[in-house]
Amino acid sequence: VFNLEDDHGTVLASTSSGIWRHRADSPLFTQIVASPVAGSTPGDDTEAAVDPTGSAKHYAASSAGLWEEPSGGGAWVLHTPPGPPGNTYANIVIDGPRVYAATRNEGIGRWDGSRWFGWLPNFCPGACPNSFRIANEVFAMMVDQQGDKWVSCWGSAMERLDDSVEPPVFEHKWIGPSDDYRHTLAFGATLDSTGAKDVNGAPLDAGGHWFGMDTNDLGVVVPLGLDYSDSTGAHVGSWGPGSPVGSLVRNGKIRAVTVDKAGRVWVGYAGAANSGVDHFVRRPEQGYDFKTVANTTSFDVWAIVAHG
Repeated sequence: VFNLEDDHGTVLASTSSGIWRHRADSPLFTQIVASPVAGSTPGDDTEAAVDPTGSAKHYAASSAGLWEEPSGGGAWVLHTPPGPPGNTYANIVIDGPRVYAATRNEGIGRWDGSRWFGWLPNFCPGACPNSFRIANEVFAMMVDQQGDKWVSCWGSAMERLDDSVEPPVFEHKWIGPSDDYRHTLAFGATLDSTGAKDVNGAPLDAGGHWFGMDTNDLGVVVPLGLDYSDSTGAHVGSWGPGSPVGSLVRNGKIRAVTVDKAGRVWVGYAGAANSGVDHFVRRPEQGYDFKTVANTTSFDVWAIVAHG
């Protein structure tokens, strides 16, 4: 049993085998035929209700939409949301026929070409293998070479999502008691290019993940600068002003990052001083080809995209 409701004199239990009802004139619970099953993931713990007009028709709400019991019995009808969870968008990414729309604090929607699915900003306690910890404060998103989605939920987790399977599988990064939660505060994200080659012609850093980091409390929480994980998802390092030794990153607050087809990483800084655009190959540190674009160091950069 995942939910228990008392609605107009009927007790409704949402369970892993469907919805069961108990009426005052019956000593037993009776299973409602073909009713949707419930699960432990937030949004899947179905909320059941009965029609207050006396028709005895039942309804159920889940993250998939609104389920309606047909008057003559049989398979329940699913009414899906007509749009994403909200309209205050923070990011949109595309993976084949699917579009992912992230809002600031209303959740994340996925459009598959025919209907919307929503992950709402409900907190999930515990391991949460099939759900976001909380789909809230989302800014940076990307799709990597494996088709996994990386979603930065500020202060909660850097989420890695595989929704090619059902239920989807989540990996929650930077949630340990000793982890630095600043790694969740990403504003920009980009996949490393396969264009750059080493001396033997092999791709350099193909499929790695770059994140431009921000802060959730300016002046108190110091932003990390650039964060990088390799193609497997393993964290490689962070580069901020003077950290580590040899880092050439000029500003820790980075809203924009992209990689061109030659493998050069372009970075756009926030602010009106010591900002603008830098670019480099492989690493933003001494010993690599690192340059600042002339006459940009007063630009407050919000986005940057490599094209062509």
